[in-house]
Formats: sequence, C-alpha cells, structure tokens
Amino acid sequence: MFVRLERVSRKRRYLKMKKTLAIVLALIMVLSFAACGKKAVDPNAKAEGSVSYAQFIAAEDGAEVTIEGFITAKIDGTAWGNCSLMLQDGDGAYYVYRMPIDAAEYAKLEVGQKIRVKGVRTAWSGENEIKEGTGTYEVLEGTYTFEAKDVTSLLSADNATDLQNMFVKVTGAKVTAAPLYKWDGSGDKGDDVYVRLEIAGKEYDFLVESDLCGADTEVYAAAEKLTVGQTVDLEGFLYWYNAPQLWITSIK
Repeated sequence: MFVRLERVSRKRRYLKMKKTLAIVLALIMVLSFAACGKKAVDPNAKAEGSVSYAQFIAAEDGAEVTIEGFITAKIDGTAWGNCSLMLQDGDGAYYVYRMPIDAAEYAKLEVGQKIRVKGVRTAWSGENEIKEGTGTYEVLEGTYTFEAKDVTSLLSADNATDLQNMFVKVTGAKVTAAPLYKWDGSGDKGDDVYVRLEIAGKEYDFLVESDLCGADTEVYAAAEKLTVGQTVDLEGFLYWYNAPQLWITSIK
C-alpha cells in the first residue's frame, strides 16, 4: 500500500512539473514573438523628399523644405490658432515656429511622436527655424525619446550652432545675477524668468520660457529662488538668440 501511494505521489509531482514547464515555455514563446515584432527605431530614418539636418541648415533662406523628427517639446498657442514645436533626429534639432493648428489637433500631438513638417526655412537672430505660419504637418509611425546631451564644454565652440534646439544639459553653472522677470526686469510673475550664469568661464543669459514652463511649474519656482553664487545643473532646449539661450526645463 505504501509503495502504491508513493508511486501516485511521484506521478502527481511529475505531472505538476510538466504543467509548470509547459506554462514557462509558452511564456518564453510569447515574449520572443513580442521582441521579434518590436522594431528598433532609427532616429535618422527619412522618407523620400524629406531633408537631413545638414540639408536643412544648408537650404537658402525662404526655401520650402520638408523635415522629419520626433517631438521633444510643444508650446500651446491655439488661442491664436498655432503652436510651436521642438523636433529632433539623430543629427540635430528643429524649431517649428507658430505652425497653424487648432486646439483639437494640438491635443493629439504628443512628445515622442514622429512627425513630418513642410514649411519655409528661415533664420532669425541666428535661430534656424520653420517660418511662422508656413508649417503643415503629418504624424508618422514610430516614437523615440532622447537623452539630454551634455553641452557644458561645447557652448563656446565655433560649431555650437549645430546644437541649437537640442534637448541638452549643463552642469556646474554659477548664478552671477539675480533672476529677472523679462530680459530687462520690466516684467512680473508669469513672464519669462531670465537667469545669468557663468559656464566654463563665460556668461550666458538663459531663461524659463513661460509659454513652455509656466508660473505653476516647479522649474519656474526654482528659477525665481536662485541666488548669486549658487551652482546648479540644468536641462532644457538650446534655443538661439545671437548666442546660446537655453530654455530651462529642469534646475537641480
């Protein structure tokens, strides 16, 4: 009787192990199929007719171009029938200035989405961009997230303009003047907050752009509280106004 019970117990254990193994193998197959079905995204892939970043920069002022990139930032101007976007690919970044759009369509645009924009290439105070009012867009397949590029030692380089509009970070920046509302201090809370910083021996005027990060955001409040002599690390988008002018999105 004892032998028979032992055999039954062993058989049950065997069947249980076999069932568990089958479940594990099935899960492995499901995960393998999922991995095979997920394609790696090439941040530089372009459709026929779309220009590379180098071609965009080389295009003449007033030329019509088609660019592709992944949305890294969006600024709501739908109260005036437009929005502004930062796009980036593997080589560079683009600023689409006041592209015509309504609120419903704007709400569908998400950071990380790939889009194609057709518009007029222009430049203003050194900032290369898609001209105001000329952009039309199409959402494409694929999403991508960019890590902030460390540009601490690159801001004063001769080719620093190649970095404009990128999502970047700066470390060890020293505050050299009290924050101002607007560039000349004539503004009030809710306006852009300007901060003068020394980075690698050179001074820059950076800001928290209120249309991008409003007065109710943590970074806006942090900028208001900066004091002369304080050292901070920053992240943001490297806009250009005759010089690098970081639109700050994080202060640590």
